[in-house]
Amino acid sequence: MLRCSHRTCGGRRNRRNPLRSLPQIGLLLLLFSCLRVTTFKQQEFRVVPQNVSAREGTNVTLVCEINDITGDVQWTKDGLALGYAAEIPGHPRHSMVIDAGNGVYNLLVRNVTITDDALYQCQVSPGPAAGSKPIRSSATLSVQIPPSSVEIINKSEDSKLEVQENHEVTIECIARNSKPASRIVWFRGDEEINPEERSDNINEETAGETKLKLYTVRSRIKITAKSNDNNVIYKCEAHHIALSKATPEKLEKLSPTVQIRVLYPPGAPHIDGYNEGDILEKGTHVSLHCESKAGNPPAQLTWFKNDQMIHKVYSTTEKKSESTYSFTANVSDNNARFRCEAKNSISPLPQYADVVLSVSFGPSHVRIKGPVEAKQGELITLSCETGRSNPASMIKWMVNGDVEENSTFVKMNAPQSSFISKSNVSFVIPTGQRYVEATCQSIGNSISEKVISTHKINILHPPGAPIIIDQSSGNPIPSGNTHRISCVSTGGNPLGTITWFKNDKKVQPSHTTNGENSVSSELEFVVNYMDNDATYKCEVTHPALTVPLMKTQKLKVLFLPDQLNIKHEPMHLKPGVQATLTCEATSSNPPVKMKWWHQNLQVTEDVYSFTKPGLYGGKLSTIQLTINITSEMDGRMYKCQAYNSPMSKSLNKDVTLNVYHKPTFDSYPDLITYTEGDNIFITLQAKGQPSQITYKWLKNNKPLYSIHNRRVQDSNINITGVFRDDAGNYTCEASNTEGSSTIWFIISVKHRATITNTSSGVIVSQGDDALLWCQIDGYPLGPDHISWTRPNFFFDERTSILLKNTTSYLTILNATQFDSGLFYCVVNNGIGNESSHSVMLIVEHKPEILTMENESKTASNAGMSAKLHCRAVGAPMIRFSWERDGSNITSIPDKYIVEQRQLNETFYESTLTILQVDQYNYGDYVCTASNKLGRTTSVNRLTVFSHPDPPYNFRLANVTHNKVMLTWTPGFDGGEPVKYRIRFRPIENKNYRVEELGNETHHTISGLEPLTSYLFSILAHNMYGESSYVSQSLKVTTTKENMQPKPDSNQEKPVDDQGMRIVFTFLGVFGGILILISIFIVSYCIHRRRNVNKQMNNENNDSSSKTPTIEMYAPNTYNGYDENLSSISAKSETYSNVSPDYNDDQQQKSAEQSYLIEQIDYPFINDCDHPLQPHVQYGGGLSMSSDQSMQHYNMHENTNDRRNIGKCLTFR
Repeated sequence: MLRCSHRTCGGRRNRRNPLRSLPQIGLLLLLFSCLRVTTFKQQEFRVVPQNVSAREGTNVTLVCEINDITGDVQWTKDGLALGYAAEIPGHPRHSMVIDAGNGVYNLLVRNVTITDDALYQCQVSPGPAAGSKPIRSSATLSVQIPPSSVEIINKSEDSKLEVQENHEVTIECIARNSKPASRIVWFRGDEEINPEERSDNINEETAGETKLKLYTVRSRIKITAKSNDNNVIYKCEAHHIALSKATPEKLEKLSPTVQIRVLYPPGAPHIDGYNEGDILEKGTHVSLHCESKAGNPPAQLTWFKNDQMIHKVYSTTEKKSESTYSFTANVSDNNARFRCEAKNSISPLPQYADVVLSVSFGPSHVRIKGPVEAKQGELITLSCETGRSNPASMIKWMVNGDVEENSTFVKMNAPQSSFISKSNVSFVIPTGQRYVEATCQSIGNSISEKVISTHKINILHPPGAPIIIDQSSGNPIPSGNTHRISCVSTGGNPLGTITWFKNDKKVQPSHTTNGENSVSSELEFVVNYMDNDATYKCEVTHPALTVPLMKTQKLKVLFLPDQLNIKHEPMHLKPGVQATLTCEATSSNPPVKMKWWHQNLQVTEDVYSFTKPGLYGGKLSTIQLTINITSEMDGRMYKCQAYNSPMSKSLNKDVTLNVYHKPTFDSYPDLITYTEGDNIFITLQAKGQPSQITYKWLKNNKPLYSIHNRRVQDSNINITGVFRDDAGNYTCEASNTEGSSTIWFIISVKHRATITNTSSGVIVSQGDDALLWCQIDGYPLGPDHISWTRPNFFFDERTSILLKNTTSYLTILNATQFDSGLFYCVVNNGIGNESSHSVMLIVEHKPEILTMENESKTASNAGMSAKLHCRAVGAPMIRFSWERDGSNITSIPDKYIVEQRQLNETFYESTLTILQVDQYNYGDYVCTASNKLGRTTSVNRLTVFSHPDPPYNFRLANVTHNKVMLTWTPGFDGGEPVKYRIRFRPIENKNYRVEELGNETHHTISGLEPLTSYLFSILAHNMYGESSYVSQSLKVTTTKENMQPKPDSNQEKPVDDQGMRIVFTFLGVFGGILILISIFIVSYCIHRRRNVNKQMNNENNDSSSKTPTIEMYAPNTYNGYDENLSSISAKSETYSNVSPDYNDDQQQKSAEQSYLIEQIDYPFINDCDHPLQPHVQYGGGLSMSSDQSMQHYNMHENTNDRRNIGKCLTFR
């Protein structure tokens, strides 16, 4: 049973009516009277709260039981009251478990978190009895928090820790954020340890915003690493009371480990596979095996031979590293030291083992030294030496196959513990033989090691005398022929050696042939002039001869001179002097015959020739020619010819006369024409002697130099992209030491004609002549290249065009105001695009106001701004003024703004802006445009927003067999955007088709029948309503299929006369009926108006506070078709301030085809001054006459187009 206190029972919080509590009070008094008096007892704790420790996530109950309780019970947490309710607001995990009858008020904390760690107090308030005292008791809830993480901090990413053998290492373990502090236990493998060098440190930390104290424990141990510690795992465990029921997975996460890796050097290696002192045969396969006790990291094994690395492949296991080096023993391995080194990353120096090999091998060669030639009976000595061997080899001699015992032997030490053997032998050369052959043989331990060398000694015999064989038989040999001479020597041992000499200078033979008993040598060469009278000698040498044997031969050669040399005297030829041309041929055999030739004709006059001794036994031939020099001889060529009769060959050489004279130019055009943008390259050729000619260029008598697009060099001009400024008179002057010459020409550049200047603002009076002009830059330029144009202007006999120099003049006689405007001067000379420029002509005349049919009215509602425009043409400057009811309007702040601007030279505009339009601003405004020549006026009407006027100028634009294109001009838009509706029908059909359009001003209707006549009509509509259809329908007849489209000839004609007569007859009858109906309605309305006025006068004093509502309807006549009528409700009032002058009679006449709203253009003010009669409702399609001005308006509240239909209306 729950005890209800004033804090927990909602009824006690409510304020009750004291009268309603009287029965309860009486009942309580009766009960108290029936009870006997008892003794008062003080409330006390039966069970006080006890301190509790709990793990996170468990449920905890703090017990609080009270005897004789009379007060209210609540718990506090660290001094914060939790309230008297069983379910504690704001603490969803805290609640009181209450048994009020037994005084039990336990606090239950579910899913304990670190935030629940606090001092809790059970508080009992005093009871209602006098002397009752409050009691309280506290207990602490300690939340047991396991460590958030346990880690070993100084290990590598792979959970390993490296340390060298016999070095100390520190392992540190951290258990973070526990409560109470964790206890750290260390393990080596699976065995718990507690090293002497251990230190633990506990740090108290605050857990974020909770201010709760958590504890971080750091434990460090030091160990000295031994080799048996390698790969041992050390583990750190955090023991905590909150982990007593933790899962194995969580315990494993809180037990980090580290593996110790002990680093130590490898052991000393040893080598197997060879015992020092053993002798290996050359070619023996040897395998040396090296093994070392493995270190950590494992040892690296490397082989060296005589300190040079030869092998570094090895393998490792947990206990050792090993490497095998295999090879075949050879000479280089004898006495070689093989070393195996073992080391790892911590070895201070490598460990090693080595062996020295001994290899047995024979010599690789034997070499004999001694003479290769000897005479019969001569004593000679030969020497034989072996290559290195181990052990030393023996030497055996044989001469002509017989063992020679007369020899000596000696043994010498060599590198790598090897030996070299040497032996000498002497013997006498026998007679009757051509050669002697001696053999030296080395003998080793093995038969396969024998090496033999043979030495041959030739026995000398002298050869016979040489013989020369000459194929020319002593006759002269033409130069250029191939000639052969042979020399033969027989006998001798060995055969003799033949050497050739030419004039005692050694020459190489073409080839030499050794026969069995003779030797021959041949010379083959091309004979030239140097072989004439040359002596060729054949010389035979032999070891048995003390003086060489020889034979000679002398040659005779026919040859031409190798060149002709021509010179002239004097050195510099000038006109008027006598010159001698001398041609000298070099040496020839026999002498040549000399001739002079000119233009293929032999020159025989003034010629003299002679000879004299020359080189190589020949003759020098000379011929001379005497001539008188003229300037025309410059460049003339003479030929000297030398002819050899026996050879039937000749030698020729030309000479060109260089006669010194000033330069002369080749002919060149006087005029050259280019087009602008062309690339020009001009080369002028000048001839003169000396040929070193300098050029000077002038343009328009001014020096011409290279610039960015023009390059002037010597006789050349190169212009890239010629421009009009490059045109002009060009002069080129050529000079040498003899004088100078000049040539000139003209360059003209055709370029696009452009207008550079025009007359501006030509102002004339009417009747005067106007002169317009434009200046033109261009080439070529003529009258045919220039024209004056103006759209819709006829250039008749009043106009004339004249081109004078580069200026074109347009004269307009007797100018009128219609001549005002822009004239265009257009020039096109066929190069590039045409150029045009406008020239303004202003003919002074009085202003003319331009009024469009759709601009005669301006719409605006009360409270909005309105802009009235007035545009006029005239000259000189136009001034505008605005009037309303005969009064001028000027700019007034907050009401009127009058602005004027000039749109072009003769077009002006004035704008009248009316701010905050009210009912007094509606009506006609007069705009006056004036200048010194006169004035003119126009009227612009300001009216309310309404339906639009019909469009005008409704016409046909094009027609085909099935399509019609129509176009029109918009009328007054009523102040809002308009859209259009076209209706049409065949003439024979009475049913219309209707197409709804947007705001475009042309439309194509398709789907029509060929050769069919149609009637078309159009109206405009906006948000306020519709205009009438245009007054005259448009008749159009479609064409025949496949015919070219053309406008209908009757497009702008009304329907035929017969149809019109029918229409007028109908309208007359209908109009008469309307007149009768109107008379009746007017009479009725006058009668009703009188009654209404009487009623308003009677009720004027007591009805001012009433706001009756009138519902009004405006009929819409859609060409005889009834339309749905729109209505609004509006406050009404009497309005009588509108001047009758504003009535539009023309609009009244057209009331049949438009809304009644057209008949009054002005809205009524909101401030209603007079009360209206009681509520009157007009229903249905009531038609009103023109003087019954009951309309409805859809008013604009402001310029943002917010609609307010609560406007005041009136009856007139």
